[in-house]
Amino acid sequence: MTEPRLDPPHPARPATEPPRENFVISPPLMARQLRWYRSSSAWPALAAMLICLATVMLVAIRQGRLRIDDTSLHIDWTFPLMLAGGGLIGSLLIIVHRWSQWSAPMRQLRDTLRRVREGQVPMDDLAKVGGCLTPLAEDVRALFRDLRLAKMDLALLQQEMSQRVANRTDALERSLGTLRHQVTRDALTGVYNRRMFDQCLPDLVLRARAENSSLTLMMIDVDYFKQVNDTLGHAAGDELLRSIGQLLRSTVRDADLPFRFGGDEFCVILPKTPLRGAELLAGRLGSLVEALGKTLRVTPPPRMSIGMVDLAELGRDANAAQMVALADRNLYDVKIARKALPSQGSTARVA
Repeated sequence: MTEPRLDPPHPARPATEPPRENFVISPPLMARQLRWYRSSSAWPALAAMLICLATVMLVAIRQGRLRIDDTSLHIDWTFPLMLAGGGLIGSLLIIVHRWSQWSAPMRQLRDTLRRVREGQVPMDDLAKVGGCLTPLAEDVRALFRDLRLAKMDLALLQQEMSQRVANRTDALERSLGTLRHQVTRDALTGVYNRRMFDQCLPDLVLRARAENSSLTLMMIDVDYFKQVNDTLGHAAGDELLRSIGQLLRSTVRDADLPFRFGGDEFCVILPKTPLRGAELLAGRLGSLVEALGKTLRVTPPPRMSIGMVDLAELGRDANAAQMVALADRNLYDVKIARKALPSQGSTARVA
């Protein structure tokens, strides 16, 4: 059985040996040092320094260079000072390495990211980030590139969707225009239909009353239209009505509204036009239709009979229905008079 080895007793210090210089570490000083290390970010350096200090203490105890009494800790730093210096150098190297590889690159990365987001620098500047954050900077750069590509794809998609919406809107507007034309226009003659007439005349009567202006209504009937159908056929009659509609659209003003009232009857509403102006228009229309009727091989040739009424001559209490009734009665009087006297003119006005 091996006996445990006992260290030899420390030799007595010679009387002539000069006293060793002692360094006292007081608790308040250690507390201040610990607070500094706790507030700093050099934790690897702190760990290295603690390891060096523990090593120095072990060596000092081993060589008898450290003694402890009741009040203080006495250390002879002659030999351990070299080890402590090496620990400090190692700690400084660790701090420099941490700064160059982590802290400085982290600041550079954050600053570059901020400037890239603000558009001050291109995202390729992320390649300048060094240290241990280089792989992370490359990943962030790739992420920025993917986001930029996704943004471009989104912009192209939005542009394509906007173009599609615009095309569909144009198509819908054309469809609505076609439907509106079909609803408001007479399919055969191209002038406005009876439904549009019933909507427009009351509104124009109210407007004429509010503005105290003239409003003339012309009721038109095509005489001898039945003979055209019976002699030349319904296709010839339709062609005659189509030609009369074309004459109405090309002869009236832009503000005037021609309508097909029904069958071979037409109406023209003349806003802000007195009877004198309406009579001139009726004379031109009558001459054009008579010239058109002479081209047809039918006897007697078709012609126009026109009855007119002015809202101003009916009084302020007159309405649309009264205007239609009076214009229709005047038209009937014109037709009776033309049968009795073939030379009678084609128009009549309210007495």
